[in-house]
Amino acid sequence: LAAARDRFGVAVLLDVHSMPPLATGGARVVIGDRFGRSAAARFIGRIEGVTHAAGVRSAVNTPYAGGHVLDRHADPAAHIHAIQVEIDRTLYLDRRRDQPGPGFDAAAALLRRIIDAVADEALPLAAAAQ
Repeated sequence: LAAARDRFGVAVLLDVHSMPPLATGGARVVIGDRFGRSAAARFIGRIEGVTHAAGVRSAVNTPYAGGHVLDRHADPAAHIHAIQVEIDRTLYLDRRRDQPGPGFDAAAALLRRIIDAVADEALPLAAAAQ
């Protein structure tokens, strides 16, 4: 991460996890930033925008705020951001939860859009650093 930050002016770690479905009506994607301590708010906002545009309910830090990986690697003041992204496994697995399901391609596309949005948010800093 330090090498990426040194090269591009910023580094962003996305720690992607699979979560069980939350209560009925709950979020399908949970974005964790250790309550603002592991990443700049602009990255969280971009991820929320992507999930909203996709019609996927999201939440920030509840019930998953991130843990050891974010605590260990994040240093937003030094332009190293870390974000946990929990994705409801019912979005991409079959009913038995042991094979890709009918939503697999859509979930993969959603994750790709999240990655692209975070990269897009980071790139202005990277361009300014060069």
